[in-house]
Amino acid sequence: MTGAEFKEAIRTAGYTQAAFAREMGVHRETIGKQCQATSVDRMWVYALAGLIAGEGASAVTSIVGKLDEVNS
Repeated sequence: MTGAEFKEAIRTAGYTQAAFAREMGVHRETIGKQCQATSVDRMWVYALAGLIAGEGASAVTSIVGKLDEVNS
């Protein structure tokens, strides 16, 4: 993945570079460097994917919990 693609993926996931950096516990410059890179370190691509997956799982859990309350 190119830096430009990574930057767009971060934005599409609903994060700014600074917000994604905070979630990852790193300085914004660390993410900024990846967004400028010819090729992004796979670790950061997987980190973003994991963050997105975790949010999706939380959303599903919330929905299922609400359905359980309605059906009780």
